[in-house]
Amino acid sequence: MCLLRFPKRCGTSCHEPDDEDGGFNLLNTPDELYVSPSQFWNEYNKPWLDNAIEKNDIFKIATEPTWDNLTRVNMFTGKTELTGFGREYTYLKKYGYYFDTVTKTMVK
Repeated sequence: MCLLRFPKRCGTSCHEPDDEDGGFNLLNTPDELYVSPSQFWNEYNKPWLDNAIEKNDIFKIATEPTWDNLTRVNMFTGKTELTGFGREYTYLKKYGYYFDTVTKTMVK
């Protein structure tokens, strides 16, 4: 197994992926930027995804998009809701992406 260690940082922008061909982009913000799920989604995750979607990037998925990984039961309400990963997955599907089971990627 290979462990990649990427610093948690934000340069000029936390949500603008690199445009370098052949490279990859990773959203890995400092922990102190996380306040709440909706705040993080609106300020960092969604803008980062939007930028990558606009470029038709391919998304490598480290977690299988199964029901157990896409949803969780809210311990306060008892209702099933999307996890952060579930929210990303359904957002990508909304923009025409699908999960390729062979390459483990989200592609158009």
